[in-house]
Amino acid sequence: MAKLSHQNIKLQFNASTITQEFLDELNHYQTDFQHIDALHNFYPREGTGLNVKKLQQQNELLHKYNISVGAFIPSYNKARSPIKKGLPTLEIHRYQTASLAMRHLKLLGINSIFIGDSLPTEDEIQELANLTDEYILLKAKKLTQNKDILKVLQQSTFTARLDEADGAIRTQESRALFKQIYICPEYIAPREIGSITLDNALYARYAGEMQIITQAQKKDNKINTIAKLLDSELILLPYIKPNSKFKIKV
Repeated sequence: MAKLSHQNIKLQFNASTITQEFLDELNHYQTDFQHIDALHNFYPREGTGLNVKKLQQQNELLHKYNISVGAFIPSYNKARSPIKKGLPTLEIHRYQTASLAMRHLKLLGINSIFIGDSLPTEDEIQELANLTDEYILLKAKKLTQNKDILKVLQQSTFTARLDEADGAIRTQESRALFKQIYICPEYIAPREIGSITLDNALYARYAGEMQIITQAQKKDNKINTIAKLLDSELILLPYIKPNSKFKIKV
């Protein structure tokens, strides 16, 4: 393998079964790791896919040697026979959309993403093509009827503040973005995890502050709930760190 790595070919390893000892031995024999990629398997049978912790451990190990890592997501447009339970790498993705699975894998450090099932939809292919490191895309259900608020929400890229709050993801630029809109009290409700809130005019100088709730909070007549992340999207929230950029699609 070490000799082959110095030829003009690419070697591909099973990313899920590589060990530190194996990589150390390759390194001992002066392997050129630039000519090596790794790919996690896909798992047609229910209950056999990898868990997130295992995938992260393997990715971290392989990335130490600058090895690019790939993984699979399912598509149910035409699931592979005879089992037709998708072909994901992660078990948690088995009944999720291709869109969510690909965005999750990206956040887990996967470099190459493959659709395991044949004949994915045009939308799935396009979304995979548009996948980016520049921001995290979150999908939500709109609750506000204010068209001006929805326009800002959908067209803006937000940044999580560096001074991380205990129960919410606060946004750096939201007060400036919503400054020209008079925000009437609307849809006042208990704030569930995944609620996207906007401080209304009753909050005076805080009017226009947008948050994504990460710990449930009671309702407040100064705070509107303008949208709610889809339940499946909640697995992405832990990856929004201070200074992370994100967009909301409603």
